[in-house]
Amino acid sequence: MSRPLFHEVLAQPATSVLILLCTFIWLKARSAGVGYSELGLNYERCVKHKEIWRFFSAQFTHVEPLHLLLNMSTLWSIGRTERSTSAVHAGLGDYFKNSLLLLYLVPMVCLSIYHFLINVMKKEQFAQVQMVGYSGVLFGWLTILTQRGASFSLMGMATLPMPMVPLGFLIFTYLIIPKSSLVGHLSGILVGYLLASGALDPLNLYWMLSISAWMGIGVIWSLAHSGMLPASWIKLHGEGDVETGPGPRIQNGILQR
Repeated sequence: MSRPLFHEVLAQPATSVLILLCTFIWLKARSAGVGYSELGLNYERCVKHKEIWRFFSAQFTHVEPLHLLLNMSTLWSIGRTERSTSAVHAGLGDYFKNSLLLLYLVPMVCLSIYHFLINVMKKEQFAQVQMVGYSGVLFGWLTILTQRGASFSLMGMATLPMPMVPLGFLIFTYLIIPKSSLVGHLSGILVGYLLASGALDPLNLYWMLSISAWMGIGVIWSLAHSGMLPASWIKLHGEGDVETGPGPRIQNGILQR
């Protein structure tokens, strides 16, 4: 007999909070008339205009109800991993640690790929591409969870070695949803392979807290730099940096331009 939903939510607290957060942001953006271009990960806005806050706003933003539903249902399934991880393993549960690292690293890898495409391959159109959605993190988790086992049948169409399953899903997703972010999903897979290899296992609670603190400082600074955070106590210097002036701002919870 299955347990009541309330018990399921309590068994996956972090996952439940993430689902509520993504749903709230989608509802808030929809009611405020804020488009995904205002919140998405974009090379020009992130690199040239230093809008680091987009690293996180992009991953918690979804375009349409179906996009949100697909990602959140997948997150709920992957979130079952939260039940089997020790809350004190190496000072931080594996589920929380891996989720944070995916949130931090996926946008960095994504922007690095865009940088290569724009500046080396001269594909200038990628400077305007917007990436939104939690699927980069989900592809990262899929990669972590499929590194053990022999093979996997992809809907009866092909049998793949387990480590290759994420790449198979990447191609399959792009074929059925051509507008999906190939670079964003690939970034999640690459970070997932890195985490599954154990290369970042030495990062303990101290390092994770330090990284999170620096990321928080970077987000606050970038919000002030973008004019979205009324913070006269933050002194901004450098060419093109101003303390006051035109720019997007948050007023009463609504993004203003």
